[in-house]
Amino acid sequence: MFRHRVTVSAVDPIFANSARLPNMLRGTFEITFRRLVCHDISLDCRACPLLSACPYPAVFRPSPPAGAERLSRAQDLPRPFVLEPPVDAPARLRPGDELDVGLTLFGRANDLAPYFVVALRALADRGLGPTRGRLRIGRVVGQTPDGEHGVFDAGTAAVRPVLDGLRLPHLCQPNDERARRVRIRFVTPTTLKRDGRWVETPSFADVVCRIRDRLSSLAAFYGDGPVEMDFAGVGGAASAVRTVECRTRWERRTRRSNRTGAVHETSGFVGEAVYAGEVGPWMPLLRLGEAVHVGKYAVWGNGRVEVEAA
Repeated sequence: MFRHRVTVSAVDPIFANSARLPNMLRGTFEITFRRLVCHDISLDCRACPLLSACPYPAVFRPSPPAGAERLSRAQDLPRPFVLEPPVDAPARLRPGDELDVGLTLFGRANDLAPYFVVALRALADRGLGPTRGRLRIGRVVGQTPDGEHGVFDAGTAAVRPVLDGLRLPHLCQPNDERARRVRIRFVTPTTLKRDGRWVETPSFADVVCRIRDRLSSLAAFYGDGPVEMDFAGVGGAASAVRTVECRTRWERRTRRSNRTGAVHETSGFVGEAVYAGEVGPWMPLLRLGEAVHVGKYAVWGNGRVEVEAA
């Protein structure tokens, strides 16, 4: 995976707190990306002669890879990126105020990094919110195994993508393998289902199984192929880890589609839970979950978790 920090500064006053920013980005980033690459925005992608070569459907309208029968039946196909708006954004940005936005690209999507950067620049120039407050991208920095890599800054025109991404060993922490207890903070609304119903008090297995599913889908679409694992066995083993504390609450959020005007629920639980037992073997999966997020709407910053092992 390829993780980036995008530093932006306000040019105009912008009214956008941390709860509103994800919806603002969601409402403008996709259409900005499409306008950047599409030769005829009125066309349905399926009727476009450039479908197989166009970056837009590869990012926003993915199709299951050949042979992925299980994924072909999935309704929510994964996108190859995660945008992480800051969780502590002030209600009002004044000119000159800075924010850091996270951008993670998965697998082959890193080849499209210049499109992401240019689309974000166009979005910033166009402005956010009802007043169209403009932003300026100062720099984009990528993380590599050897440290930070300058991907873009305002003084240059070129985008220099990260060539060597982060892998699991770079994400794990010392002593993870000996952990007997783990605290998981659900930083942004996290939307999970169990037996067809929304989860409000997540068990350890709820979290682990959804990370498992998301990683498998991302690997099948944008990596080297589906992950080989005993899916049922993972769920059964994770159920042995018990919940010690669970302090979560339901946070209701909605978004209105710019295209259809329909209102969609993006609610989920926030808070934290502590789990105890044979936690160490699960820590690599949880560390990956910190990077890819968990549950629905992860691509726009929902399901962000922070993991603390003890």
